Amino acid sequence: MGDELRDSNMKVVRDYVDAMNAWDFDALEALTDVNVVCELPYAPDGFPEQLDGRDALLEFQRGATAFLEAPNLYDLRLETYHSDPGEIVAEYRSDTVVGR
Repeated sequence: MGDELRDSNMKVVRDYVDAMNAWDFDALEALTDVNVVCELPYAPDGFPEQLDGRDALLEFQRGATAFLEAPNLYDLRLETYHSDPGEIVAEYRSDTVVGR
């Protein structure tokens, strides 16, 4: 069961990154839990440091289209903890351009 759960969760993360790159908000909504918490510890002034819930996250992401090009997330690397196949750590690079 651990490998199946790990593979399934890794697919969700890959699909999420693909949806972000395409600004596919329908897919993002389908992939995001209603109770998601998104922490932005390095947010610039004027940005929230935390978004609580799917609606808040999607509203923020939709608003970002006004000042960001599509994120261009690449070199995705996924890791899981052997003790918890349900926890995924995603590392990626981005060439996002601010101020379009």
